[in-house]
Amino acid sequence: MAALVVIFGLMSLLPVIGSVALLIAAVPLSVMCVRYGLKGSVLSGITAAVLIGLLGGITSALTAVLRILPLGIIAGIMLKKRKNAMLTFMVAAVTAALGVLATFLVNVWLMGISLAEISQTLFMPFEDIVSIYDSMGLIAVFEAQGMDLSALENIYEQMVNFFTTLLPVMVLFIGALIGGIHCLVSITLLKRLGIKMRKFPRFGKWYLPAWSIYGLILALLALVCKDYLPYPWLDKLVLNLLFFYMIILYIIGLAVIAHLLNIHKQSKGMKALWVAGVIFVSLSNFSLLIALLGAFDILLDFRHIHPTDQYLPKFLTKKTAQVKPQAEQKPPRKKIRRDK
Repeated sequence: MAALVVIFGLMSLLPVIGSVALLIAAVPLSVMCVRYGLKGSVLSGITAAVLIGLLGGITSALTAVLRILPLGIIAGIMLKKRKNAMLTFMVAAVTAALGVLATFLVNVWLMGISLAEISQTLFMPFEDIVSIYDSMGLIAVFEAQGMDLSALENIYEQMVNFFTTLLPVMVLFIGALIGGIHCLVSITLLKRLGIKMRKFPRFGKWYLPAWSIYGLILALLALVCKDYLPYPWLDKLVLNLLFFYMIILYIIGLAVIAHLLNIHKQSKGMKALWVAGVIFVSLSNFSLLIALLGAFDILLDFRHIHPTDQYLPKFLTKKTAQVKPQAEQKPPRKKIRRDK
């Protein structure tokens, strides 16, 4: 298993296949943790990190220590204890996101560059964009619509600031993608090895507990009050929280629609059509309505998935009636008819 981690870790240095190898590099550690225990998994991970550092350099060693080892070991512990599949996914997503963030910050510190220089590297200078648009004839189109270069530069700067501000929540969703792929591959391999694992609930059963709506309420309150508070970092925090809830509520809204339409019972062709429809809706204004549907599902539990949630409104919680055991009744005596 340590050899597989070393192979995947070194393959991550390659241009194209490296991204795929990095997604599954921690899978052998989780499989080993489930089959042979935590101690063997930790020793294999440390051995693999040392070998990766000797063969690939300090950058590869940091990737192994900060991203591969924590994800493989923590997800393996959750799988070994057979925790809830969605809880395992969330723990793996947070672990992967923290690993990505830690690797990024350590590499930035080692290279001695600032975040502003990284943003300049990620985004093209405005002059290069103007030259590209001018060669395509788009500058004349913008000028015909009453937009000059100063207005275009202002829009471009706002877009760069927007994406720079949303870097934390983007890192979190990258971690969710890595954690989800890791859990799916690990569970599939463990099932092939004959180990019983808990299944992920189908998409129509995905939900959030009712207490999670309080985070959205706090974000909306902070959005209203941020102009009256002397905290400049509050704008970025509120924007990240709202963007995070927008995506999560959109996914829950899609789960509600999938449950109401019984998508899991339909053919593969119909499922493909629904996926195409979801992609089309995601690019339109209907995505906000779907997110609102997800928010109301958290509050009102349309699908009755968690009716005993204590944070639901009182008129929705179902009181489980305690059925008292009935006393054993003796069979009735047969009346004997006596002839006179």
